[in-house]
Parts: sequence; structure tokens; C-alpha cells
Amino acid sequence: MTTIETRDADDDAGAKLIPEWEVDADDQVIVGWTDTQGDEGDNLALSQARADAVVAYLVGAGAGDASLTVVGNGKTDQFAAGDAPAALQANRVVLFEQTG
Repeated sequence: MTTIETRDADDDAGAKLIPEWEVDADDQVIVGWTDTQGDEGDNLALSQARADAVVAYLVGAGAGDASLTVVGNGKTDQFAAGDAPAALQANRVVLFEQTG
């Protein structure tokens, strides 16, 4: 699994890192998650929007294309248990899953 973390779309580190990383659309799935708070339907939509935003960033940086598979998992399969702020934050992620 590969993760790329940037805090801001104008982040110099992200701008330097992402164009050097090539995404093979056949081997990657971009998956978004949310925390456990809120309605399941809203969380599914939010997790999908998060993953779509990452793909848009990659495409804009020249490191991917629009054929990437994107999935929103909502609040399923949480990474951290509980409702503490740190646990909620840990579950608000987008990850790259290697499929091939």
C-alpha cells in the first residue's frame, strides 16, 4: 500500500513528490473513508468525494489519469476504534490499494 500525504494542494513537498510518482491505473484503487459520526449515506458520499478529490489532484499533477478506480467506503472497516478525536481523525483517510 502506498500513501502520499499532503496537507495543502499548494504544498511544495506535495508538488515535488506527486509528479515523480506514476500511478498504474490497472494496479491501483483509490479508497476513501470517513469517521463513525453521522449518517451512513452521507459518509459514503463524503468518502467518495475525498477519493475523487485525490484523483483530481493526481491527474492535475500529471501523476495519474481519470481511469483510476475510485471507491468510497464510508465508515466501514475503521482503522482506529472509538470516538476520541484522534480515532476519528485516523479514520478520515484516502489510501491507495495495490491490486495487481
